[in-house]
This record gives sequence, structure tokens and C-alpha cells, in this order.
Amino acid sequence: SDGFVLLIPPGHALAKGRGPLRWIDVAALTHISMPLPASVRQYADAALLQHRLRFAPTYEVEHLATITAMVACGLGVAALPELAAAVAPPPRVGGRLLVEPDISRPIGLVTRRYRSLSPAAAALVDMLREEMARLSPRPRRGQKGKPSSCACTSKP
Repeated sequence: SDGFVLLIPPGHALAKGRGPLRWIDVAALTHISMPLPASVRQYADAALLQHRLRFAPTYEVEHLATITAMVACGLGVAALPELAAAVAPPPRVGGRLLVEPDISRPIGLVTRRYRSLSPAAAALVDMLREEMARLSPRPRRGQKGKPSSCACTSKP
């Protein structure tokens, strides 16, 4: 599964901390998000609805790169899945795990039933597992943990 982190611009008061943040505590911040019906947006909506709050981002943009660049420029914060936030992290943008509720999206791999994988496919599965573990700021089953932060862009 893939939990959510809050991307925080450099210099923001929340960037100084390291521990998890509660969704309710960051609800009033200036948010940058994808528009509906994007699944990322639906997860953020669901997290805040559990606190009887309506998610109303200040900015809605279509692309992940735009979101991270806007956070890096100090225009707001963004709640993103851990793996998405780690794919193209801009330098100096902080990331802290979001909890209460613990929202996560399932990550899976579909294979054919009763068929073994070819050596190439098995190697691909191993590579994907390693890459997901490397990108995720949270420890996965049987792994030593990385800190709950992502090194992510600075103001130009």
C-alpha cells in the first residue's frame, strides 16, 4: 500500500518537524491538489470527510510536476501518495507522513493464476519491489525504516 505525505515548502514552520501530521491539523493550510475525479484528490477528500471537513484546495492543477514545483515556490502544501511524492522530489521540499486517518492506496501487480513467472518477469517483479521500497519514506514489511520525510524543490 501507499500512504500519504504532506509536501511542505522550504522555510514553512511545519518543515522543521519530523513526525507525522494529522489531516485535521493541516486542513486549513493553503493546499495544492489535483482536481476531481483524480484518485489522489478523492483520497484527500475522504480523509477530511472523516473529520466532517470539506477539502477545498486553493489551487487545482493537473500534473504532479506542477504540484511539486508550486510547493517548492512556497505557494502551499500538497497531500500526495508517498511513492508519487518520491518519484521526482524537488530539492529542499519537506515531506511528513499524514495520519488520523491513515489513508493509503493499494498497490498491486496482477499475474495469471496457476502460471509461474518467466525469469524476466520474476526479475521485473523483484526490481519493482526494490524500487517501491527505496522510494517509500516508510518502512515496508521486513525492511529497516527510512525517515518519514522526502527530500523534495527550492525557490528558483
